[in-house]
Amino acid sequence: MHSLVSAQQGGLNTSVLPARSNLQVPPGGSVADEFLKTDLIAQKQVEGAIAASTRKADRLFTVFNDYRGVNAVDFLLGEAPASNSLVSSFIDWLFRRPGARERQSVRAAGSAEAWAGGSISNDGGITWSGLFLPGGPADNSPASLASPLKKYKFEAATDPWIAAGPCGYFYVAVVTFTRLQDSAVAVLVYQDQNHLDGLHTIKYLRTSIVSYVRNASQGPFVDLPYVVVDPRRPADLV
Repeated sequence: MHSLVSAQQGGLNTSVLPARSNLQVPPGGSVADEFLKTDLIAQKQVEGAIAASTRKADRLFTVFNDYRGVNAVDFLLGEAPASNSLVSSFIDWLFRRPGARERQSVRAAGSAEAWAGGSISNDGGITWSGLFLPGGPADNSPASLASPLKKYKFEAATDPWIAAGPCGYFYVAVVTFTRLQDSAVAVLVYQDQNHLDGLHTIKYLRTSIVSYVRNASQGPFVDLPYVVVDPRRPADLV
């Protein structure tokens, strides 16, 4: 189900929950093979949206503009000239020299532009594990290669929004684009299969392109998507 929250004040007696400790989403990490799940170099994640599973309220899914891939290869693999050799040496020491599998993980998220990422919690927000939305320019995972976004070779993604639907479904709307070329609004569908207690059960299902425009020179550009799910009818109405 989807609920809308407004800033209106009414006559209802409501209690305000106290603020608790802030948590980093996605969390910090220590080794390069955790790059897709964590944030080793403390990059920016901004303009987030969050939804709770309709199958289990403690299972949370948040999406945001994610800069973890920007300069990731430079910082973690040392495959580009560093601006400061002392800093580069410190990073090599801090994260240790990655092996082949770890290098592949870092390259999968590396890009020149920000992409849209996310993070999932299975315990009401106490702990988190990060992810990137499929379809990114350097992401060659099976889910990403099967995404229709790959056809257009978009270089960036921004402004993700998430809504929860019946039966554990999540719908993520996002803008993908290549500067001065083309842009699109896509909807990615996930489902909380709720078959493992306390473990990761949210599965990516598919991506659909809702709108596509060419904007090679000051033409139309799609921006700021928003999604609401129909809670009554069983079809995939978004």
